[in-house]
Amino acid sequence: MKLRLGVAAAVAVFFLAPFSNSVLAGAHGLQGKTVRFIAGAGAGGGYDAYARLLAPLFAKQLKASVVVENQPGAGGLVALNRFYKGPGDGLQLLIVNGTGAGLTQVLGMKEARYDLTKLKQLGIIDGSLWLLLMRPNSPVTNLKDMISSKKQLAFGGSGKVSGLTDGAKIACFVLKANCKVVFGYKGSSAV
Repeated sequence: MKLRLGVAAAVAVFFLAPFSNSVLAGAHGLQGKTVRFIAGAGAGGGYDAYARLLAPLFAKQLKASVVVENQPGAGGLVALNRFYKGPGDGLQLLIVNGTGAGLTQVLGMKEARYDLTKLKQLGIIDGSLWLLLMRPNSPVTNLKDMISSKKQLAFGGSGKVSGLTDGAKIACFVLKANCKVVFGYKGSSAV
């Protein structure tokens, strides 16, 4: 886990470095102020870890205090909806599951009360790979087994749209596999 977080921090620095002279430098007037870095997930999860790794970098660039604030709910949509309707004063940053946010908006789901085209994107923090994992005692051991399985395969998810749910639904759709997503888990560590 430490290696993955270190790699994520290095990737974040690489992608955000070009912004240090342009976007972040344009955020003058933040010196000495407090910036809320919102993670639309609970403490201890992946998005929380990313926010906490990035907060000191943003603080240094902005010459401001950067405080991570967790706002879990609906796979990050609660935080995104609040952020979108917020003051837009530059004192808030949000880290979000871009795939889930985009899918929710494109599919016209009522949960999307935002327009991603009207928000400024600073950068991409992680281009994570989705893995299909099965329990060790599962009779499904490869993609062929998954596609041909007569039994319905169950995947864990935290909500209608979340990284876990999106990955499972897209994989099952593409593979034409018989799957369902069981909701209610509080993040990937619980699944």
